[in-house]
Amino acid sequence: MKAYQRDLEEEGAISDLGQFDNIIAIHFEPPLHTFQQMCGMLRRNGISLMTLFNVRQHAERNFPQDAAMRNVSLSR
Repeated sequence: MKAYQRDLEEEGAISDLGQFDNIIAIHFEPPLHTFQQMCGMLRRNGISLMTLFNVRQHAERNFPQDAAMRNVSLSR
C-alpha cells in the first residue's frame, strides 16, 4: 500500500500520481477541478471515499466553518 499527502487545493498537485484502485480523502471538500481529476485517476470499478465535516459539526464541536461541507453537488 502506498500513501501520498498532497495539497489538494493546488491545481495539478496530483497529476503525476497515476491510477489507483481506491482513493480516500478525509475531512476534505475538494475543489471541482481536484474532484474531477480524482475521478479520472480511479481504475475501472475503483472506489472513492471522502469524509467531510458538516455545518452541524461546526455548531456542535466548533470545527472550522470553512472546513464544513456546503450545499454543493459533486458529480462525475
